[in-house]
Amino acid sequence: MTLRSVLTVTLLIGSAAPLAAQAAERAPFSLNHTSWSFVDGGTTVVETIDDNGAYVINTADGKHVDHGTVVMKGDKSCSTSAMDNSGEHCWKMPRYGVEEGQSFTAISDSGRQLKVTRLSYRGSSDPK
Repeated sequence: MTLRSVLTVTLLIGSAAPLAAQAAERAPFSLNHTSWSFVDGGTTVVETIDDNGAYVINTADGKHVDHGTVVMKGDKSCSTSAMDNSGEHCWKMPRYGVEEGQSFTAISDSGRQLKVTRLSYRGSSDPK
């Protein structure tokens, strides 16, 4: 390897390092190991997503509402209920995440809006 090629490789690697750092700082958000609160049909519910993307939704007083799986697809949270055959439902959310205590308005593919607040992780629980 010549000195020129070593310098070229060094320059390329050096110029890519800041881009790699920026990409790492802006990595897409993972829903795994998170909990959320929102009002659905007039009822306050808490959704908890475990480390594998399985979710459980219970009312604030602990009554089971739904469970299934959820994944991020770009800037959308897409869930599939194990309790019905309605298929996948996706909601647009902030692409780079939400800190505990922060709220945002999620918008479904059908245009429905829902104010969602991130909670401290509540731990997973089996459907009741």
